[in-house]
Amino acid sequence: MKSHAKMKFTTQTRLISELEAAINGENVCVQAWLGIADVLFVGFGTEVLAPVPPKGKHPIPPYEINTNLSHWTVYKKFQVVGSSHDDPRARAASDTLVGKTALTFLLSPDLRHLRIEFSEGIALEIIPYEKVKDDRDDFRVWDLRLTDGQYLIVRNDLSIEEEE
Repeated sequence: MKSHAKMKFTTQTRLISELEAAINGENVCVQAWLGIADVLFVGFGTEVLAPVPPKGKHPIPPYEINTNLSHWTVYKKFQVVGSSHDDPRARAASDTLVGKTALTFLLSPDLRHLRIEFSEGIALEIIPYEKVKDDRDDFRVWDLRLTDGQYLIVRNDLSIEEEE
């Protein structure tokens, strides 16, 4: 029998506070990699992590955002570098983030849209899918993994949950 992680609702204030800790003008993007269906994983910390060999396991950075059920686009000085939109440049776009300082973030009032500004005019924009296959409205838009391994999950129905 599978065990389910404990979930509880959390506040917008907590989410913003944790984002401020991860994206603080001092931390850099320590790794960025693509999962299944071009889900983007972006790690934040003080030192870039060593590249992972093919089929190797990615190390766990201090903070990590994953795009889950969202589109993402990387920009350099307002020009598209690559995206999750069936873009052959997706991997190169994610690599562009590595080593760049995470300066600040912009979060939409409904918390679902996230834009992260990096040094050298680089930006990452995360925008939730309009719909998912089974028409659920509570799907995970993006997650923030914290230093203690806990996740803050932003859902399309505007809720925020903590997962241990």
